[in-house]
Amino acid sequence: MYDTTKAMIENLGSVVERYGFIPNGGRVYYLQRSHPPLLAGMLYEYYEATEDKDFMKSMLSIIEKELQFWENNRKVNVTINGVVHTVFRYSSRSNMPRPESYLVDIQKAQSVADKTRFWQDVASAAESGWDFSTRWFGDKRTIYTIETTNVSKLHPFRVFIYAQIKFKVRLVITKTRVETRSSSVERRDYNAYGS
Repeated sequence: MYDTTKAMIENLGSVVERYGFIPNGGRVYYLQRSHPPLLAGMLYEYYEATEDKDFMKSMLSIIEKELQFWENNRKVNVTINGVVHTVFRYSSRSNMPRPESYLVDIQKAQSVADKTRFWQDVASAAESGWDFSTRWFGDKRTIYTIETTNVSKLHPFRVFIYAQIKFKVRLVITKTRVETRSSSVERRDYNAYGS
């Protein structure tokens, strides 16, 4: 099973090399929305199970590239009680009906005042992998109140998962670099995080 897992990670890595992130699907129109950021976590779990340092090293730049996509495209600052927090959110650039559900999106938007915001929230919910769970609905009942991109309604679980994955992968990246180079800065960073 390790070979299959490794091949899947390599395949997804090739997608990141080409696009900078993992699109929500294999069609051109999915280039407007990402897949949830799970590649780093997959690589981390694979590394934990196999301790395959050579594979980890070969994937480092790819993982950093995907994390950079999230840093550049999905990061927002939220102020709570005067303290600024940097968080990540699902936020598709698309503000039109989804091609795969065009008619449904047109029909649903008939009852909504801000159609472009509605379509962006729908696409962003699809980006999350939790397409249309009531977690995205303001009233917890109807899609007409969808507010996926509303940063005041961020779901701590997804933010925590991303932060946890980012921390674990960066720790492994730093550890791997410490073992392959003699950088005092990388040694300091690794020692600061723990072994």
